[in-house]
Amino acid sequence: MRNILIFGLTNENECGKIIAVLVFDAKNKNHGESEGDSMEKTTYHTVGREKLLSYFAEHPGQQLTVEELTQELAREQVSVGKSTVYRLVGKLYEEGKLKRTHDAARGCHTYSYAEDTHDCDGHHFHLKCLGCGRLFHLECRHSETLCEHIEEIHHFRIDSSLTAFYGQCEACLRKART
Repeated sequence: MRNILIFGLTNENECGKIIAVLVFDAKNKNHGESEGDSMEKTTYHTVGREKLLSYFAEHPGQQLTVEELTQELAREQVSVGKSTVYRLVGKLYEEGKLKRTHDAARGCHTYSYAEDTHDCDGHHFHLKCLGCGRLFHLECRHSETLCEHIEEIHHFRIDSSLTAFYGQCEACLRKART
């Protein structure tokens, strides 16, 4: 049997508004002997964390840097500093809730929602929109042909899971025309 203890932290200036919740899992390692109980911190929920996760859920396929995430959260009236966003995306990446990709064009990591329904198995190229920042998975038989050509003729093996073509998506092209 597992016992869960929940502690709410409140901000007294906000009339008891809960601003963070600490969740502890009390595990009994000695099968019923109280001296074996341990308190292990399992989750730390904050408004910033929840807003960050909901932002990614509402923008599937979008990849953002920490700087861009900080700006997006500020636009949504969530006051979170850049160092906090760094800490949050690191934890969410470790928990498997976010994907982290190195963006060679910008020389930094970008983050996207891990619950994106596409299973990125590494056997296709990616298309990165410079307008909106979305990442598209290019499932095309010509991709494989291109990789084979480069390997056979140019003696270079492409890692398609790390390969992205940069340009503008259909929606951004439409916006540019109007």
